[in-house]
Amino acid sequence: MKRRVIAMAAVCLLLSLTPVYVLAAADGPGQSANQQASEKTEAEMQRERLEQLMWYVWLSRKYATMTFEDVPEDSWFYSGVFYVWQNSLMSGVSATSFAPEEPANRAMAWTVLARMHKVDTKAGEGATWYEPGTDWAVRQGLGDGTDPMGSVTREYLAEMLWRCAGGPITPADLSGFSDRRQVSSYAGNGVQWAVATGVLQGADGKLSPQGSVSRAELAEMVMRFNAVTG
Repeated sequence: MKRRVIAMAAVCLLLSLTPVYVLAAADGPGQSANQQASEKTEAEMQRERLEQLMWYVWLSRKYATMTFEDVPEDSWFYSGVFYVWQNSLMSGVSATSFAPEEPANRAMAWTVLARMHKVDTKAGEGATWYEPGTDWAVRQGLGDGTDPMGSVTREYLAEMLWRCAGGPITPADLSGFSDRRQVSSYAGNGVQWAVATGVLQGADGKLSPQGSVSRAELAEMVMRFNAVTG
């Protein structure tokens, strides 16, 4: 309940800024707002939604404080962790630790995606904690349910999020990444969509598609996904 009240307060604050934002981007000479919007690509609009979500997180953090000692406010993953924590998509490994650098496993990713889709992931008596999320993922075609404790690669998470977005064909220029040829064929469309929308980002000229996703990266990519898909 406390998180909901905080979220509502942050949204109200964000909405209070909207008129200023809209006026700042008001119609140019001879152009209506609808004409300007039509000129933007879907990827550009998705990136704008991501920026708006970052404003939301910035405002929200003023009214709620996480107790994770390993998630400093100046860390690159603070916003993502705050988002998944506030929306009950992920929790810490303890009251004071989120373990951002620990690798995320497949069961964890399936469970987070299920929660993102409002699925009740509370396991019944005698069931493992990840069964509801895994069953949902299998039904959605996001995986076969095997090796739930196995690591999640960056390309696999991108591909799953792409499927959750409806599988749009969104080309992206990957020429700036020296390891672009390491992207598996099954994940090609998903990786391109994720790069084009900003859900997946590279570093030092590399995309690292075969790299394992950490808990911090999972949180960040889930936050970006929810921003760009509205």
